[in-house]
Amino acid sequence: ESLSEYRDLLSLGRQGESMITADTRLTRLVSAVADFTEDGDAVECDFNHVVSALEFATSAKEGKKSSNVAINVGANQAALAVLADRDKVPPTRALLARVAVLRSLNRRARWALPWLSLRPCQEGTAIFGGLYGHGASVERAGRNKLKHLHHLWVQVPSVATRIRLCRKLLFSSVKLTFLESVTNATTTPTPLSHDEYELPREIRTVRVNRLKARRAMADQDSRTRRKYSVFFQLLNETRSWGGAALRRGFVAKGHGGQRRAFKVKLVGEGVNDYSGPYREVFTDAMIEIVQSHDGARGALAVLDPTPNNATQVGDGRDLFMFSMGEKGPNPETFVG
Repeated sequence: ESLSEYRDLLSLGRQGESMITADTRLTRLVSAVADFTEDGDAVECDFNHVVSALEFATSAKEGKKSSNVAINVGANQAALAVLADRDKVPPTRALLARVAVLRSLNRRARWALPWLSLRPCQEGTAIFGGLYGHGASVERAGRNKLKHLHHLWVQVPSVATRIRLCRKLLFSSVKLTFLESVTNATTTPTPLSHDEYELPREIRTVRVNRLKARRAMADQDSRTRRKYSVFFQLLNETRSWGGAALRRGFVAKGHGGQRRAFKVKLVGEGVNDYSGPYREVFTDAMIEIVQSHDGARGALAVLDPTPNNATQVGDGRDLFMFSMGEKGPNPETFVG
C-alpha cells in the first residue's frame, strides 16, 4: 500500500476528534487488551490480539457478528467497554493504523523517559523571576475563574510540559516499567551481613500484634480500632524512620526473593519472618483501611467508600476516597 493511503487511514481513524482524544481512547484500548496477555506488555504483545479485539468491538457497535475466532473473550469485552461511549466507530483498518503509530511512539518512549525531565523548569521558580529566570506557570500559581487573565502568565515551552500533555498516550505497561526503574534507582543500598542467612542490622524489626488487632477491629470504639489495628501499629512503629529506611529492598537468602524494608515479628503467633509474615501485615493493613464500619465510613477513618460504593449505584462501586471525618481532613491519613 502507498504512503498516501496510510496517511488517509491515519486521518480517518480520528473521525472528527482531536488527535489527543482519539489516540487516548486507543491507548486505553490497547492497554486493556494487553492486560489479558501473558506478559501484559502493550508494546510487545501480539498484534493479532489487538486486531481480534478491535474487530469484535467494531462489529458489536455496528450490530454485526464478528467473523474472526475470538482469541481472548476478556480482551474483546475490554475493547468493547472502551469504545462504548462512541456512537460511530472508525473502520478497523484506520484504527489499526493509529495503533501502529502509538506502539511505535511507546517503544521509543520506554527508552527515552529515563533521560528526559518530567518537571518543567517553571515549577522550580518563584513568582518574581525565580531560580531559572522565569515566572511561575499558571498551573503552579493556581487557576481561577477569570480566564481572561490566563494569557498574562508566561508558559515557557519545554519537553516536560509536552510529555505531561501527552501522558495519556503512553501505555500503562510503559509507565509501570518507568516507575520500576525509578524505584530501583532510588532504593537505599543495604550491606550484606557476615552470615548470609542473617539479616543485616540495618533491617529493623517491627512488632505487630495481629491477635489484638482482630479484637480491636470488632470493637465499636473507633479509638480502639485506630490504636490497635495492624495499619496503625505499622504507622506507630515506623513513625520515626526516615525515608531512606523505608526505601530499602533487601533480598535475604532463603526468603523466596521477597524484597523487604524491615523484618516483622508477629507477637503471640510463634512464626519466623521468611517473607510470609512481611507480606501478611501489608495484606491485613490494606484490608483494614477499606473495611467499612457502618456502610458509609471506613473503620479506621483512613479511606471511606465513595457514594456510589456505599449505595451500590452507578459506576465505580469498588472505589474509595480519603476520609474527611467529622472535622475535615484527618492529618494521619496522609502517611505516605
